[in-house]
Amino acid sequence: MVSLANLIQRGLVRGVGNPEATRFALLSRAAQLGHQGAQRAVEELKLEFQQKQQAQEFQQRMLQNFFGSIVGGMRR
Repeated sequence: MVSLANLIQRGLVRGVGNPEATRFALLSRAAQLGHQGAQRAVEELKLEFQQKQQAQEFQQRMLQNFFGSIVGGMRR
């Protein structure tokens, strides 16, 4: 499972609909079965996901503030 997840990450496996989700599922299952490397990889992927989500939320707030200031300036 871990080897297949690594091949997916490298783009060597074709025909995977959602490579990130498939990789996470494989690593999660291997982690549940006690594979320590998979356990570390799952924690890293969770952290990466959280960081990406926070960056997206920050970008959305910045855009909202930007457009809000434009609209607010137009009202004056």
